[in-house]
Amino acid sequence: VVTTPFGSATLPQAFEYRVGPVPWATILELAPDPAVVVDASLRAAILATGLPWRVRDDASAVEMLLVPPGTFMMGCSASLQDACLPHEEPVHQVTLTRAFYLARHEVTQAEWTAVMGSNPSRFVAANGYPGSDERPVEQVSWNAAAKFMETTSLRLPTEAEWECACRAGTTTAFNDGSDDDATLGLLAWYATNSAAQTHTVGGKL
Repeated sequence: VVTTPFGSATLPQAFEYRVGPVPWATILELAPDPAVVVDASLRAAILATGLPWRVRDDASAVEMLLVPPGTFMMGCSASLQDACLPHEEPVHQVTLTRAFYLARHEVTQAEWTAVMGSNPSRFVAANGYPGSDERPVEQVSWNAAAKFMETTSLRLPTEAEWECACRAGTTTAFNDGSDDDATLGLLAWYATNSAAQTHTVGGKL
């Protein structure tokens, strides 16, 4: 049993826990908060990496969370309303052998502007959209995204990394463990509930 200020986790085997170096970031939390990472086996997998769970990238000020290595089923899971498309199948097993950090939220307009010096977004305060600093940056070209990554030494996640993180251990259509399309509004902004605009990051489950 590993005990931290945030709770305890029972591990399937013994291991040596060391906090690994992350010279590019400021450590915000060493161990996952059980109120956020509710699955005990996932908390144990995070602890087993020896890396801090929550950090802030020094070059971009982007907050990042650790995703531990593991195996998951990649590919579409149909919802009650929508079937899978042919290019989303077949579902297949994927193993990620290394832990990685992923931004907790989309890159905000404030984070983008601090690095790039300008803001290409449409949904800004000057256009009548308050709180734009905490809305995700948009209207970004591939070349601009590449420049942002080059400047900060960040990279985009692979498709497998993104799906592993987004699935959060689930095999259902939605990462709340449900196939019911009625739950989507709790998880995401989309055409029906967004009023055709972006919203402050972190406002959904």
